[in-house]
Amino acid sequence: MTGRRPAAFYRSLLALPNVRLVRETVNSRELIKRSKCVFAISGTCALEALFLGVPAVLFSRVFHSGFDGITRVLDLYSLPDRMRDLLHEGPRDTRKSSLAALAAMYSESYPGKITSEIADEKHVYADSNIDAIGVALVRELSSRQLVTSTSGLERIQRP
Repeated sequence: MTGRRPAAFYRSLLALPNVRLVRETVNSRELIKRSKCVFAISGTCALEALFLGVPAVLFSRVFHSGFDGITRVLDLYSLPDRMRDLLHEGPRDTRKSSLAALAAMYSESYPGKITSEIADEKHVYADSNIDAIGVALVRELSSRQLVTSTSGLERIQRP
């Protein structure tokens, strides 16, 4: 997240005991695998920890905060007790909850990219990508009976 926050923010983090910052080039999978517990505000690193069997704590309500293997903490007063419990329990077998999480994400996924930090605009605005998004949208609306006819929607004219 370098460049998104002022340098003073990172200095204040480094002033905290037992806090280290790692370069963005560090392999996050290896870092998570070597961790005893992962803490995230709302990031997908908690989801990665679930897949690797590492206990994770989330400080917000996001789509993966309810998955077995991820603990949600909304107040700092309960954090020490939850940390103690998680560290005492150690690594867990999260294969079933990982598969359930992947199945849930897959069932709610559609082809096409609407926005992406890694996809360039050329890919996002490509006709094939826009067509894939349109087909998925019509299919979803039809399945929810919000659209009863797709005539005229087969091909949306773009400027």
